[in-house]
Amino acid sequence: MFLRRIAWVQFRLFGSRPDLVISPKVRNALNQRRAVVALESTVITHGLPYPHNLGAATSLEEIIRSEDAEPATIAILNGKVHIGLEPDDLKRIAEAKNAIKVSKRDIAYALEKELVGGTTVAATMYLAHSAGIRVFSTGGVGGVHRGADQTFDISADLQELSQTPVCVVCAGVKSILDIGKTLEYLETHSVNCIVYSDKNVFPGFFTAETQYKGQLNTENLEEVAKIIESSSDLGLHAGTILACPIPNELQVDGDFIEKIIKDALEESKAKRIISQQVTPFILKRVNELSEGKSMKTNIELLKNNAKIASKLAKLLVGPRFHAAKQSEANGNDKRRPKVTVIGATILDYEAVTNEHVQNDGGSYAGKMEQRCGGVARNHADALTRLGCDVTLLSAIGNDALGEWIRKRCNHMNWDNVVVSNKFSTATYLSINVQGNINFGINSIGNVIYDISPEYIKKHEQSIAEADFVLIDGNISEEAIKQIAITSKYYNKKSKILKLFLGK
Repeated sequence: MFLRRIAWVQFRLFGSRPDLVISPKVRNALNQRRAVVALESTVITHGLPYPHNLGAATSLEEIIRSEDAEPATIAILNGKVHIGLEPDDLKRIAEAKNAIKVSKRDIAYALEKELVGGTTVAATMYLAHSAGIRVFSTGGVGGVHRGADQTFDISADLQELSQTPVCVVCAGVKSILDIGKTLEYLETHSVNCIVYSDKNVFPGFFTAETQYKGQLNTENLEEVAKIIESSSDLGLHAGTILACPIPNELQVDGDFIEKIIKDALEESKAKRIISQQVTPFILKRVNELSEGKSMKTNIELLKNNAKIASKLAKLLVGPRFHAAKQSEANGNDKRRPKVTVIGATILDYEAVTNEHVQNDGGSYAGKMEQRCGGVARNHADALTRLGCDVTLLSAIGNDALGEWIRKRCNHMNWDNVVVSNKFSTATYLSINVQGNINFGINSIGNVIYDISPEYIKKHEQSIAEADFVLIDGNISEEAIKQIAITSKYYNKKSKILKLFLGK
């Protein structure tokens, strides 16, 4: 019964789902803590006509790669969520005649019917966050529609922004919407709304300026990254909008665009177009009425946003500059203690029941809990939260379990951890009956042997520079001996503080 329950929990882990495909390039980038930028696919399936959509999608991925980041275009194909598309997949969704627009509520339906689905801002945010991607580049976000006081038409994008901590890099709110009411909604729901400019003037998608202001403005992406990190540290679950005004040379005359938008809106009302079909219809008509000017502008602002998003994503996975900057800002010149922690990273499961369990092969009601574990990882986590400069030497598998741990421990430094392509992430199960742990079962496997003497030698400098070295007794005897030899050699700089034996 417990093992069947474990299988169910592993299925529930996002990365373990059989209806999810994370491309090898995206998976490796996430495991190696390299920058990843999510891209939506509704702009491909519904926003731009073929072949402009394919050309734009390819260009966006090339721009992100040129900035040393990995693009992750998200779409639904063959009954699966794809995070990161191969060139043939991009071509397929660009050419699809019957693709549907997939917001968050439509994901399950699209999977069940095995439809080609272009993900909206809301769906892309949700799926990106579930995969551990923190930055998402798009054109413009949805919002409160004009006339919402009569129709109550408010984009699901806003709801997702209020509850999903992803930074959406965009050119503001789509200009076909009620920008003022949209900004009021974002403020009410505690969404960071940052204008990436030298002045606090919220952009209007096709135009660089509107009559509205954002929460704040800055031209410093490090400041943006610090706000995102601080929000995460505070446990704030709302997302962040980084509104990037379109470059002046690309913007369209505001009065001209406003007139054709109003014409398109009137036409949509006359044709009784509602719900998800409103935005694609209006964008198409605006493009037609502007004789293609709006489409060219749309593509260029997409490229501009992708470049900015890539730079931001690199900051968020780079050296933990924000801790050093914060220390400097506080006037704190004290050096943080350096601690090197060596040992296991484990995904812990606990089966909990309050029933009277007997050895009779029966099934008992209870619950399963999962958490990040491993003696070394636990101590590295606690010391990081205490403000120490921690280096973790450990090993995880290049798999969904390893991703799950790293996603929930993104406050830790994973740069030196082995990501094994041969072995799975270690797991441990404890059986809790009426508040007592009856027994535990570990499946550490061979991944622990990636913490080898050779690996220790490779990271000798981490031991040499440490004030304290903590060793988890789960690693091999040979590895422990190598740590002891290295620590003794650098005895003026390093000290084995404690040897933790067993789980």
